[in-house]
Amino acid sequence: MGENINTQPIESETSPIGEQQIKEARQRFKRYKDSKADLNKRLKENEKFWKMKHLEGKGDGESHRPTGWLLNAIHSKHADMMDGFPEPSIRAQEEGDVKEAKILSEIVPVILRASGFKQAYDEVCSDKICKGTGVYGVYWDPTKKFGKGDISIENVNLLNLYFEPEVKDIQKSREVFLLEERDTEQLISMYPDKLKGKQLSVSETDFERYENDESVEHTDKCVVFDWYYKKWQNGREVLHYCKFVEDVVLYASENDTERPQAPRFDPVTSEPLLDEFGQPIMEEIDRSIAEKGWYEDGNFPFVFDVMFRVEGSPCGYGYIDLFGGTQKNIDDVKHALRKVANIYANPKWFYNKSSGINLQDLTNSDKQFVPVEGALDIKQFEPPQMPETVFQFLMNEIEELKEVTGNRDVNNGSTSSGVTAASGIAALQESAGKLSRHNLTNTYDRIGSLTYMVIERVRQFYNADRQFRIVGTDGREQFLHYTNANIKPQSLGNDFGNDFGYRLPQFDIIVTAAKATGYSKLSQNEFAIQLYTVGAFNPQNADVVLPMLQLMDFDDKDKVIQNVQKNATLFKQNQMLAQMALGLAKKYDPVMVNQIMMMLQGQRGTPTMQGNVDTEITKTNADGSLDGGEHAVVEKARAQSQQSTQPR
Repeated sequence: MGENINTQPIESETSPIGEQQIKEARQRFKRYKDSKADLNKRLKENEKFWKMKHLEGKGDGESHRPTGWLLNAIHSKHADMMDGFPEPSIRAQEEGDVKEAKILSEIVPVILRASGFKQAYDEVCSDKICKGTGVYGVYWDPTKKFGKGDISIENVNLLNLYFEPEVKDIQKSREVFLLEERDTEQLISMYPDKLKGKQLSVSETDFERYENDESVEHTDKCVVFDWYYKKWQNGREVLHYCKFVEDVVLYASENDTERPQAPRFDPVTSEPLLDEFGQPIMEEIDRSIAEKGWYEDGNFPFVFDVMFRVEGSPCGYGYIDLFGGTQKNIDDVKHALRKVANIYANPKWFYNKSSGINLQDLTNSDKQFVPVEGALDIKQFEPPQMPETVFQFLMNEIEELKEVTGNRDVNNGSTSSGVTAASGIAALQESAGKLSRHNLTNTYDRIGSLTYMVIERVRQFYNADRQFRIVGTDGREQFLHYTNANIKPQSLGNDFGNDFGYRLPQFDIIVTAAKATGYSKLSQNEFAIQLYTVGAFNPQNADVVLPMLQLMDFDDKDKVIQNVQKNATLFKQNQMLAQMALGLAKKYDPVMVNQIMMMLQGQRGTPTMQGNVDTEITKTNADGSLDGGEHAVVEKARAQSQQSTQPR
């Protein structure tokens, strides 16, 4: 969708961006489009392959149908990426920003959910796997929240995204063009002063589309350009933005020179100051957009997530690019085998016309006797046998495709070569999950960049108070009020006339899997029960349990250690209080002595950590309920299969 604009600044004849600048930008756009022609062609072919229409027009039509081996591998990789759905956590780089980082860690996931991130993640992952590159767009949408505005995250159509050729990082490009097809009438109603009376149409030389199953008319559409460019301004690089259609400027940030103003208040009475006419005295409170730039972080609002990198481009290759040839080989051999099978299923016969055989009588299964005139002369055609090497070639191609895509049988829940031991299955699953972990690790890096863009949008636009519903550490809902006041540039003050400038709070982004799958719940529940069984939560064992926990590596380890330490402290305090109570009872109330002694013996009788503990304990389902199903070792192997696709 791109940027939504609800501001239309009045342009003058001396505005920096006008018709001439648009014409020059369109000339550069055409060069970028020509340089991207091969990439766009490959994207269209990959989309056709994904729809399993790459064999259309080849062979004898219906019998030449593709198989789904590569499609199955793509589905498997996409499922792994959805299982590892990311969850960002924010850490402060300086001690003074720790509180703000904790608040951001709570509200950023809420912002991501409201911004459409999950759908964008799903679509970008699909584009990444199939086409080699998925692109996120991180925008500020002023039309959201009833005009209050909010962040919007979308999957960007790479087919109509153009940038400077031979740049490896999109942020190093001079400028970026994003094209969008819009309804002409709607656009004119949005910008009546600029477009009324204009004849707008779709330029087929500008806009590109994937092949559609439906016949769609585009006569009532027009192409809108979102043009982002960087400019050196006041000693720094500033990002500017322009929206135009044909040669008409709809909005340009460089033309937006109006500075925001607010009433001036009396420092003593806090009342607004008035001029001689009784009107509030206004003062400028910020720089104009022309001075600050469109997004103050200075970056294009695009994040590229690449599957297999290539030199000299921010885009990469996908599974279809690298492994589509093997899939085509499988399809060709399957087509040949299907033709032979059809010949055997519908055998051909040679017959002598002079024999007078009635072919309809011969092929009629209800007619037992067929009369013949003259000598009988008929013979079945014997087609040539398909060599065994053809079948072997087909199986080898299928095995090659599964191997190179990392979509082995063990990933899909089955094994070959007689592997039945749970430990052996787990080892195979762990090995097979390496590719998925690698893909997810790269994706998490890009999600980190996306999260920082979200923080930058918060820093720039969250000026008004907003309320967020979060879940507290005790599991109860909490409502948090937030503004960007504490993450905006902060003055370092001045001393003896020296201005020390500003500091900008910076944060580190840590992205992990959300751990929302059934297998991960099962694994965590079973691990907690194991800790309980060996006495890890018994406060009497704290001295030996704490060193053990510190050597282990599992989720929320810090919380477990804190709880064990807390329980141990409470236990020692209770023991001290009980001893004091026992001493007082012996002196003042002998009747209470026996009761206190029984209480102390009950505490000492609590099960303690032992050397030989039966760890084959009762298992739990994904929802936490008990399940007396299969052996725990097999359950662990299953859980390890799930965990093997998630980065550590």
